Amino acid sequence: MALEILDKTAKNENLIYFALPISSVMVIIISAYLVMSVGHTKGKEGIDINDFDKVPFEILFVIVMIITWIGFIVVETFGETRMEEYYKLMLSGIITAYFVVYTAAIILITTFVKRIKAKVLMKTSITGKVTLWIWEFTRKTVNKIDNALKLFTASRKNATKLILLIAVYILVMLITLGIIGPFSPFFAIISCLAITAYALNQIVKRINSFETVEKHLKEMYEGNNSDKIEVESLTPEFHNMAGYINDISNGFESAIEEGIKSEKMKTELITNVSHDIKTPLTSIINYVDLLKQENIENEKAKEYIEILEAKSHRLKRLTEDLVEASKASSGNLKLNLEKINIAELINQTTGEFEDKFKESGLEVVTKLPQDEVYIEADSRYMFRVIENIFSNISKYAAKNSRVYIDIMTYGDKVSISIKNISAEKLNISPEELMQRFVRGDRSRTTEGSGLGLSISKDLTELQKGKFEIQIDGDLFKVELEFEMI
Repeated sequence: MALEILDKTAKNENLIYFALPISSVMVIIISAYLVMSVGHTKGKEGIDINDFDKVPFEILFVIVMIITWIGFIVVETFGETRMEEYYKLMLSGIITAYFVVYTAAIILITTFVKRIKAKVLMKTSITGKVTLWIWEFTRKTVNKIDNALKLFTASRKNATKLILLIAVYILVMLITLGIIGPFSPFFAIISCLAITAYALNQIVKRINSFETVEKHLKEMYEGNNSDKIEVESLTPEFHNMAGYINDISNGFESAIEEGIKSEKMKTELITNVSHDIKTPLTSIINYVDLLKQENIENEKAKEYIEILEAKSHRLKRLTEDLVEASKASSGNLKLNLEKINIAELINQTTGEFEDKFKESGLEVVTKLPQDEVYIEADSRYMFRVIENIFSNISKYAAKNSRVYIDIMTYGDKVSISIKNISAEKLNISPEELMQRFVRGDRSRTTEGSGLGLSISKDLTELQKGKFEIQIDGDLFKVELEFEMI
């Protein structure tokens, strides 16, 4: 049938002589251009791959082979047709089959080139994934063996033991081959394999013991000291080491328990003392209010009453701060986490401090994002955090200066920056300033318990945020960071 096709196309023979080399050159040029340009998209850097390029290459290869096989069947089927009236149908079928096979091959070559250029061929093929898995498994196994050997040979005793074991293994293998080999090579090979399997089993046991010790050390590093290593499950070389680790773990656990007990007792003591102070203090405040209602003409007595009122209210605030600081540092607070518009909370708190800021001549300059920014926090305690910072600013900021409040977002984080110029020289580090009962003015000439910033830090961290103070000369800056929702 092929001869009949050639006879019918013989009249175009001269045209084919010119078209064939020209078309071949064009195919080579177009193919080279496609290879160079494939994967590049205007406006994007690197190679642009799509979901099709992530399909395992072997699957696409099999599909193209099936299409090619079907194409050859179609060509062969039409080629066996000898009826003149089906000549055009035959020719159309053959051309279509070749076109489909060619298109499938081009698609396969295109995605193959893209994967090579993007360096993802190994990751997007079954063979590559299996190869990478084998390589990674082998690498980890070798590393584990190497770490186990290093740990095992850390002492001279273990190193000597390892050398002796290797020597015994080699000697037993030589004896087995020398004695049994001449009489029964097959039995000698089986014996050597059994000896090797036993040796490998002993190596695996020691590697597992090493992994158990390593896992427990990692758990201790992460704060879990309650679990203990079962010494009996390890090989003898690790018994002493496991015993030492268990002793250290017990020491950590005892220290943590003592710390928790001490913190609990301290919290209870502060709470009880504050409660005992609060009862007579409330009576003092009430009697002061009653005295103010009396018609007292003595100006000196009135002055004493005013001082008594101010000091009693300050003592009340101090006891409340003590209880709150104790609860915040110990985490003994129930949080009601909710979705909060942080810019709205800042504006609300700023409004409440407007009068205090005006008294100090402070101008608030805010820079808030145009879109609403939300965080997950407890509105009461979040308000207290900002309130304490603003209270600190109203007391210690330079008169007639500015307070800058910025809210910025980056990625999934939101940062709240509050800064001002201090009235006095800041001769203290940020770490000291966040400690309890410590203030920037060491002379303590202004009111304040020295607990505000410490409380704010503890409350912020309880709500899974970050609290940081920066001091640069007279510049005082507080930065809060939360996850954005």
